[in-house]
Amino acid sequence: MKPLIIVNYKTYQESSGKNAISLTLKLHQISKKLRDYSLAIAPQVVDLKEISKKNGVLLLAQAMDSITYGANTGKILPESIKESGAKGTLINHSENPLPDEEIKKQTEICRRLKLISVVCAFNLTSLRTVLSFKPDYVAYEPKELIGGNVSVTSAKGHTIREAIQLAKEKKVKLLLGAGVHSLNDIKEAVKLGADGVLISHALVKASNPERFFRI
Repeated sequence: MKPLIIVNYKTYQESSGKNAISLTLKLHQISKKLRDYSLAIAPQVVDLKEISKKNGVLLLAQAMDSITYGANTGKILPESIKESGAKGTLINHSENPLPDEEIKKQTEICRRLKLISVVCAFNLTSLRTVLSFKPDYVAYEPKELIGGNVSVTSAKGHTIREAIQLAKEKKVKLLLGAGVHSLNDIKEAVKLGADGVLISHALVKASNPERFFRI
């Protein structure tokens, strides 16, 4: 299986509403030219349905809630995520952290609904915890590198190797994030043994996404 690059759209202007559609179309075309990687995107939940009509890459939600049908105003229903066309969701992102019990519940819901679970972890302790929930992917993002200019691969090589080993022991795929700024960072992450990366700002705000991938 090719290494996976998940592009988190967050709530940037460049990846919201009509801009989300435009960016998705660009990334869809890029995905056709990528030989060494698979591409996935995580738009805002309000854009999922429209994007699913035009999208040719793996579509994920940014978040959901561990609820079922009923009186849950303002919550995100997992079944609606699936109905929108998304194939999975991010869980416990650093900008939307969750208690361990909620992470576990959401991972179990994903398993029941056959949705891909991508659970974020911010240090080795949290990584060990979320690995015990058996998600499809874990995204290892050291907190001190989130939003910075230092590459996760150059700054945290020792913990990354340990993180990769922990994931392999549990037979869970591991992505690297928080400090992925270039194609070289992606290549280095894969060399270290990661199964891909979770990326946002560097690609969403790129003036030319094709240039990022050197296509």
